Amino acid sequence: MIKEEIIKDGIWVMLMTITFVIFFSKNIKANWKAFILYLLMFTAMRVVTNYIFDQFDI
Repeated sequence: MIKEEIIKDGIWVMLMTITFVIFFSKNIKANWKAFILYLLMFTAMRVVTNYIFDQFDI
């Protein structure tokens, strides 16, 4: 159970890093509002996928 959580977290960290690099490599001078929006969007995605994982017991 704990191992699965660690794997999920690792995948999320990887995804976040990749999307972060893509998101900000195009606009290095991105302002903090865009950064906060990105974090909120990412957190919402994570909550939704965790809910789906729990529903279907993946």
